[in-house]
Amino acid sequence: MKKRVFHIDEKCFIIYTGKSSADNQSFLRIGNSGFVTKDIQSHIRFIVVPDAKIIDINREKENIKFMEQGKIKYICNKENLDLLFSALSKNSVDTDKLYHQDLSKELENINRVENKKHFFTIFYENKNIKLVVSEEIFFDLFSSLNETSDYEKERERLANFIQVLDKLKRKNKNNVFETQKPVWKPDFDIISSYLFLTQDNVYFPLNTGMFNIKEDGKGFKFCFNSSQRFNIGRKIQLKILENDKTKIEMEGLLYEGEVIESEVLYEYYAIFNEISDDNLSVFYYVYKEIQKKG
Repeated sequence: MKKRVFHIDEKCFIIYTGKSSADNQSFLRIGNSGFVTKDIQSHIRFIVVPDAKIIDINREKENIKFMEQGKIKYICNKENLDLLFSALSKNSVDTDKLYHQDLSKELENINRVENKKHFFTIFYENKNIKLVVSEEIFFDLFSSLNETSDYEKERERLANFIQVLDKLKRKNKNNVFETQKPVWKPDFDIISSYLFLTQDNVYFPLNTGMFNIKEDGKGFKFCFNSSQRFNIGRKIQLKILENDKTKIEMEGLLYEGEVIESEVLYEYYAIFNEISDDNLSVFYYVYKEIQKKG
């Protein structure tokens, strides 16, 4: 899990909170730095502020300069918000275009805020921060500040990882799918439907930009990436659910996998053979619609 953390400068951490290449802009920043480049900024969605009193405001202004306007979200308490936004406003930053996610008090000395369903941040009154993913604490700010890192190497690792995420997402979104089989519109509502991969009763949602398919004989080859570990050489199921009800279910074999970023992201290859024509036709229709929406 620690491989999600990129310690790019003495007091600056960039952390990947995504689950696949579909989440190529799901990075979180703690602290600021002169090394937060335009490319890095464009991939950040959350900025966690444990203590606004020690923030270099001029540098912070530069660190959000190239972030997507209207989608910059600061995560902090009301006290830090007022201090931060007041200082940014005095430095000609339009704070009306910045978002704030407040903290709800849960315990006397702890605040917790949900960033995503699988990822959250814990704030402590002593200004420490802990990050949790899949119920595992993988980052402690105070402990990490005491660790020595090769910042140049970390910046290179981050740049390479971002490049890989972007490349994977483009490859999957731009996949040209062709089939000689008839494609039928399903008799269920696509808008209310979701694609899932399952193995051993564990469900993993599929999103645009993380998978692609290629027709192969009586079925298709399926390539996807995820932070979830899957068992190679085992059966895997592809399901379409509408309002939690299974509408289509196909079984295939997960035959190969490779590490993209250790402990963070993996790419897998599966094959789905001997699928009924009805299921194939409906699935191909759904896949084409997903690609159109991109």
